[in-house]
Amino acid sequence: MLATQRQQQPSPFKIWTLYCHQPQNREFHLNQIGIRLGYVSPGNRNQLNPQARAAILQHIIYKLGWELPQEPLSWLIFGKELIEQWTEIDKQHYPHYQLILAVKPGEEGLMVSCHHQPLWGAPRIDNSQCDFSWEAHWDNLEYFWGEYPGNTSNILELEWNCYPDEFGFGSTKLMSKSELAKSWDNATEAIALAGHDINKLRASLEAK
Repeated sequence: MLATQRQQQPSPFKIWTLYCHQPQNREFHLNQIGIRLGYVSPGNRNQLNPQARAAILQHIIYKLGWELPQEPLSWLIFGKELIEQWTEIDKQHYPHYQLILAVKPGEEGLMVSCHHQPLWGAPRIDNSQCDFSWEAHWDNLEYFWGEYPGNTSNILELEWNCYPDEFGFGSTKLMSKSELAKSWDNATEAIALAGHDINKLRASLEAK
C-alpha cells in the first residue's frame, strides 16, 4: 500500500517542471518540493517566506542543477507583489531614487544587490560617513535578513530606519547628468536582473 502511494507521488523534478510552467501555482509546487527536500515540514500549508524560497531554490541551483524559469530570481524569492510594495515605500522615503533588488547565482551561493538607483534630481552624497546604498554591490543573500538595529529584519528596512529621507545624505547639491550616467552604467547588470527595462529607464534620464 505504502509502496503504491510512493509510486503515485510525482518526483521532485516533475513538480519542478510544473513550477516552471504554471506560474499561478508556483507557491504550491515549491512548497511540495521543499517538503521532499527537507526544507518544509510535511503538512505545512502556510505561504513560504522569502528565506524558505531562497533555501529551496539555492538547493535546486547548486545541488540539482535544474534549469530556472525566465523570471528574475528576485521575483521568485521575494515575490513581485512584495517588491512592488517595497518600491512604493522606498519612493516615499527617497523620491529621486529607484529601488533595485536583484539576485543572481554566485560561485558558492545566491548573491543579492539591493540599492537605490539615483534619478534626475537625486542629491549628491558627499559625506564619506554616509553608507546609504546608492550604488550596485553584491553580497551573500543570507545577509539580507537578520536582527538589525531599530527592530528591523532586513537591510532595506535598516536603511529606511537609518535614513528616513533624502535630507540625511549631507549634501544640498544634485548629481550631475554625467554622474548619473556613470552610476547607471555601473548598475546595468543589477538593473537587468531586477527585471527592469534598462532602455526605458535610461530614456527617462536622457529626456531631462
